Amino acid sequence: MQIKPEVQQSWAALKPALETMLQSSFTLYEVRDMTMRAYVETAITVSNGNVSEAGRKIKVHRNTIYRYTDKR
Repeated sequence: MQIKPEVQQSWAALKPALETMLQSSFTLYEVRDMTMRAYVETAITVSNGNVSEAGRKIKVHRNTIYRYTDKR
């Protein structure tokens, strides 16, 4: 998979946060869940609250969006 330079830069900016999470003893599953929730919430924001559109952007069904948010 080829990653765009701007995505690589964003990923590099995430590393300090990940190091802090590691020092705070978060489990891999907790970090995964927080990351997925943040990604889904960002997709909803970019889609102006349209859950179906957010699902299309991140290629998941809207029910998955509901599962990762409190949006019901």
